[in-house]
Amino acid sequence: MRIKLQSFLAIYGIILGAAVGLIAFIFIFLMNQLIDFWWTFLPDLAGNPWYWPLIICTFGGVIVGLIQKYMGAYPHQIFQVFGEFKKTKRVGYNDMWKHFLAALVILMFGASLGPEAGLTSICAALITWVGDKMRFTYQEREDFTEFSIGVMISTIFVSPFAGLASTVENVPKDQSAFHKKKVIIYLLSIFAGSGVFLLLISLQGKEPFVGSLGKTAFSWWDLLLFVPLLFIGKYFGKLYEWMDRFFDFCLQKVKNATILLAIIGGVLLGLAGTFIPYSLFSGEHGFKELAAEYSIYTTLTLFVIAFVKLAITKICLKTGWLGGHIFPAMFSSVALGFAFASFIPVDPIFIVAVIAASASAIILDNPLVVVLLFLGFFPILLWPVLLISAYLATGKWRDVWQKIQARHTKNT
Repeated sequence: MRIKLQSFLAIYGIILGAAVGLIAFIFIFLMNQLIDFWWTFLPDLAGNPWYWPLIICTFGGVIVGLIQKYMGAYPHQIFQVFGEFKKTKRVGYNDMWKHFLAALVILMFGASLGPEAGLTSICAALITWVGDKMRFTYQEREDFTEFSIGVMISTIFVSPFAGLASTVENVPKDQSAFHKKKVIIYLLSIFAGSGVFLLLISLQGKEPFVGSLGKTAFSWWDLLLFVPLLFIGKYFGKLYEWMDRFFDFCLQKVKNATILLAIIGGVLLGLAGTFIPYSLFSGEHGFKELAAEYSIYTTLTLFVIAFVKLAITKICLKTGWLGGHIFPAMFSSVALGFAFASFIPVDPIFIVAVIAASASAIILDNPLVVVLLFLGFFPILLWPVLLISAYLATGKWRDVWQKIQARHTKNT
């Protein structure tokens, strides 16, 4: 019976992974088509005015405001999806179309946000619906919902183990043996989803956004700058937290005016996009471009790109333009790294690795996921640097050390 159950879970895991990969592709395909319409086709007809971002983002603010006012705050954030599921052991699927529509509208109008929030909400709701139809037990529904979220994160970020990491770090001790058995099924789901997604992307003649930021000439002398760079990244990440309180204060008088709030967000997004195009969209397609062209920018320009990207992401979230902040956080952190690399005479990729890993780990509050997301960007030689930077910046190295000590004590 146990073998049959595990075989059943494995088969459903593969089917689930493939379905998630397909959903992710369909969503990304539609999003790209709409972006091409609003940001390529229409401006070409209008003669490509330099102020087009201001026009389209302001108009987008009106639409986003109407959606937020009459449909609700969609799409939900990942932590909201987890919270709903932990509380009720299910995710409502009657409003699945609202997540889909709101996420598409917000992203097509250039929001500095990623698609992971909308896609996670959609997939978690879909799994709940399937669970109801198939009469899954609570445990099966919990497993498959967890799988769907992990597969979605791994697929969108083209990082097979990033989704798995979010469940590895917080496993109760009494479930560790069971969790280890689920890992195999989890990996089958992840590779099925990523495989379907990448296959469909390749059939379009396109490549995934992940790519190396450059080769490293890292030497041990560069480590002399490790600590200063670590603190730079850490406090850049802290800046994102401070922005939360700052924008709450600035927007407190209009916080209940849903449509006006969204229009303000659209105007600010449009202004930023007019003068700093990197401010627009999630940033996943800008990594390679920034790595190739950072040397032609002044140091001040790179600093402005990093800070404005971070600020406009927070503004979007505060004004009802909802979505994921993982891509923008990674991009702004990388931009800050290149800003310092432009004038510090040591290996630039080493500088970017330390600053990007430490800043992103603070913003996302998950060092293991950050490291796994960045592996495809940096040479293998710098992978330990990513790991050490992320854990030192967040202080979570203490948790790892305590686990090592506890395991050592248990073995002895």
